[in-house]
Amino acid sequence: TVIWCAGPLESMNTEAYRTVLLRLISAALPLTERAIQTTAPKQVELVLSDAPDEHCSRISAVALNEEDEAVLQPSFEISLRADRPVQQVVLLPDVQNIPFSMKNGYVHFATHPLWIHDRYEIRWGK
Repeated sequence: TVIWCAGPLESMNTEAYRTVLLRLISAALPLTERAIQTTAPKQVELVLSDAPDEHCSRISAVALNEEDEAVLQPSFEISLRADRPVQQVVLLPDVQNIPFSMKNGYVHFATHPLWIHDRYEIRWGK
Protein backbone atom coordinates (compact mmCIF):
# COMPACT_ATOMS: atom_id res chain seq x y z
CA THR A 1 0.00 0.00 0.00
CA VAL A 2 1.32 3.41 -0.96
CA ILE A 3 -0.22 6.64 0.30
CA TRP A 4 1.22 9.72 -1.34
CA CYS A 5 0.32 13.20 -0.21
CA ALA A 6 1.43 16.55 -1.57
CA GLY A 7 1.27 19.31 0.97
CA PRO A 8 3.28 21.40 3.39
CA LEU A 9 3.93 18.44 5.72
CA GLU A 10 7.56 19.28 6.46
CA SER A 11 6.79 22.75 7.74
CA MET A 12 6.88 22.91 11.51
CA ASN A 13 3.65 24.95 11.71
CA THR A 14 1.40 22.50 9.86
CA GLU A 15 0.42 20.14 12.66
CA ALA A 16 -3.14 19.93 11.31
CA TYR A 17 -1.90 18.51 8.00
CA ARG A 18 0.21 15.93 9.82
CA THR A 19 -2.75 14.92 11.97
CA VAL A 20 -4.96 14.38 8.90
CA LEU A 21 -2.30 12.30 7.15
CA LEU A 22 -1.62 10.16 10.23
CA ARG A 23 -5.35 9.50 10.65
CA LEU A 24 -5.60 8.54 6.98
CA ILE A 25 -2.68 6.13 7.32
CA SER A 26 -4.12 4.61 10.51
CA ALA A 27 -7.52 4.12 8.89
CA ALA A 28 -6.10 2.59 5.72
CA LEU A 29 -3.43 0.45 7.31
CA PRO A 30 -3.70 -0.73 10.93
CA LEU A 31 -0.46 -0.83 12.91
CA THR A 32 -0.41 -4.65 12.87
CA GLU A 33 -0.33 -4.66 9.05
CA ARG A 34 2.41 -2.09 8.50
CA ALA A 35 5.66 -3.25 6.95
CA ILE A 36 7.78 -1.02 9.17
CA GLN A 37 7.39 0.25 12.72
CA THR A 38 9.73 2.52 14.64
CA THR A 39 10.32 4.49 17.81
CA ALA A 40 12.21 7.17 15.85
CA PRO A 41 11.76 10.79 16.94
CA LYS A 42 9.22 12.70 14.82
CA GLN A 43 11.96 14.64 13.01
CA VAL A 44 13.42 11.41 11.59
CA GLU A 45 12.20 10.28 8.18
CA LEU A 46 12.50 6.60 7.19
CA VAL A 47 12.45 5.36 3.61
CA LEU A 48 12.18 1.63 2.90
CA SER A 49 13.27 0.21 -0.45
CA ASP A 50 13.48 -3.38 -1.63
CA ALA A 51 16.18 -4.81 -3.87
CA PRO A 52 14.82 -8.30 -4.68
CA ASP A 53 17.61 -9.09 -7.15
CA GLU A 54 20.13 -8.45 -4.37
CA HIS A 55 18.05 -10.31 -1.73
CA CYS A 56 17.92 -7.31 0.57
CA SER A 57 15.87 -4.36 1.79
CA ARG A 58 17.36 -0.98 2.68
CA ILE A 59 16.16 1.57 5.20
CA SER A 60 17.40 5.14 4.99
CA ALA A 61 17.05 7.29 8.10
CA VAL A 62 17.30 11.06 7.72
CA ALA A 63 17.22 13.58 10.58
CA LEU A 64 15.24 16.60 9.40
CA ASN A 65 15.39 19.88 11.27
CA GLU A 66 15.14 23.58 10.62
CA GLU A 67 18.31 24.48 12.51
CA ASP A 68 21.51 25.65 10.86
CA GLU A 69 23.40 22.88 12.63
CA ALA A 70 22.64 19.15 12.50
CA VAL A 71 21.25 17.71 15.72
CA LEU A 72 22.35 14.25 16.88
CA GLN A 73 19.32 11.99 17.33
CA PRO A 74 19.34 9.20 19.93
CA SER A 75 19.27 5.54 18.95
CA PHE A 76 15.80 4.20 18.11
CA GLU A 77 14.19 0.87 17.29
CA ILE A 78 13.15 -0.30 13.82
CA SER A 79 10.96 -3.33 13.19
CA LEU A 80 10.50 -4.60 9.65
CA ARG A 81 8.02 -7.29 8.63
CA ALA A 82 10.01 -10.37 7.68
CA ASP A 83 8.25 -13.04 5.64
CA ARG A 84 11.53 -14.90 5.11
CA PRO A 85 14.65 -15.63 7.17
CA VAL A 86 17.03 -12.76 7.88
CA GLN A 87 20.70 -13.50 7.34
CA GLN A 88 22.19 -10.21 8.50
CA VAL A 89 21.48 -6.54 9.32
CA VAL A 90 24.28 -4.11 8.49
CA LEU A 91 24.97 -0.39 8.66
CA LEU A 92 26.17 0.90 5.30
CA PRO A 93 28.54 1.80 3.75
CA ASP A 94 31.03 0.11 6.09
CA VAL A 95 28.96 -3.11 6.36
CA GLN A 96 29.04 -2.96 10.15
CA ASN A 97 27.02 -5.81 11.70
CA ILE A 98 23.99 -4.72 13.71
CA PRO A 99 22.53 -7.11 16.31
CA PHE A 100 18.94 -8.11 15.52
CA SER A 101 16.21 -10.40 16.76
CA MET A 102 13.17 -12.04 15.19
CA LYS A 103 9.78 -11.91 16.92
CA ASN A 104 6.16 -12.12 15.74
CA GLY A 105 7.12 -12.01 12.06
CA TYR A 106 9.32 -8.92 12.37
CA VAL A 107 13.07 -8.36 12.42
CA HIS A 108 13.91 -5.93 15.23
CA PHE A 109 17.09 -3.87 15.60
CA ALA A 110 18.35 -0.68 17.23
CA THR A 111 20.00 2.03 15.19
CA HIS A 112 23.14 3.90 16.07
CA PRO A 113 22.62 7.51 17.16
CA LEU A 114 21.71 9.37 13.97
CA TRP A 115 23.76 12.25 12.65
CA ILE A 116 21.97 13.52 9.52
CA HIS A 117 21.74 10.24 7.53
CA ASP A 118 22.31 6.50 7.91
CA ARG A 119 21.41 3.52 5.76
CA TYR A 120 20.71 0.01 7.02
CA GLU A 121 20.52 -3.11 4.91
CA ILE A 122 18.53 -6.21 5.83
CA ARG A 123 19.99 -9.19 4.01
CA TRP A 124 17.47 -11.95 3.44
CA GLY A 125 18.39 -15.63 3.54
CA LYS A 126 17.95 -17.61 0.35
